Amino acid sequence: MLFTNFPLSFSSAVTNAVNDMQHFVISHETLVVGIITYGGGLLLLNMLENTVNKIDLRSTLPKLKFGSSEFTEEEIKLKFTTPLTIDANRIYPTLDQLETPYLVGFNLRSEILQYITTNSSYSIHISGIQELSSEWSDMFDKDVYVFKKRMR
Repeated sequence: MLFTNFPLSFSSAVTNAVNDMQHFVISHETLVVGIITYGGGLLLLNMLENTVNKIDLRSTLPKLKFGSSEFTEEEIKLKFTTPLTIDANRIYPTLDQLETPYLVGFNLRSEILQYITTNSSYSIHISGIQELSSEWSDMFDKDVYVFKKRMR
């Protein structure tokens, strides 16, 4: 007996909901137009950004890349500076200086700087970009990490 009027009560509930929405839209027209415009604008800007990123405009400006993809294969293959390959004009750092990243090498052509540090936050291995250096570690008798960074 409870569900005998189900189709009728369901349709009246839907009708009531539609009437309530119409009343809300009519009484808050400015708010509804604002929300629709805002959402449509965000959607349009997102589509525009995705389209511009896919277009090659032959610009002289470099495309910005983030994360490990920031380095080209050539830059990743660039050998790390070791105690034997460090520039003769550079002074070897002390163990205290290695608590923060210490510049040991740079490549002007590719604008890559190379640092060493004993800070364990650099212990994450990213091949060719950030690694534990056995050469520097042997020299200081402590784990020393090497990593590359862009000049800009």
